[in-house]
Amino acid sequence: MRPVKIAAVLLFLAGLTAMAVYTTNYADKEKKVERARGLSVEIIDVDSGYGYQILHNNRILIQQDFIPGIQGKTAFSSSAEAKRVADLVVSKLAHNQSPEVFLSELEALQITALNGR
Repeated sequence: MRPVKIAAVLLFLAGLTAMAVYTTNYADKEKKVERARGLSVEIIDVDSGYGYQILHNNRILIQQDFIPGIQGKTAFSSSAEAKRVADLVVSKLAHNQSPEVFLSELEALQITALNGR
């Protein structure tokens, strides 16, 4: 391999490594902020799927039995989807933002119940 190609590959790998380290550190910092503020998530079973609870110091702050931000009473189809939205809400609360969830955020989180809409 030519020296220029080797340098390009090494630079690319260094960039990937830096991005992985940054992403890991950012996620760790987010969790620390959430814990410091006493926020946690519990996924709950509801009649037709899953919902979530946001707890503050082990007391229910928000109970969400249905997907927020859409019309109707549609539960999450999987616990993983409920967890993704709950984590978004906790992140917003940890940063003193409104816990409101928008359709665009649900789409970005790939919530499957939106596929038929």
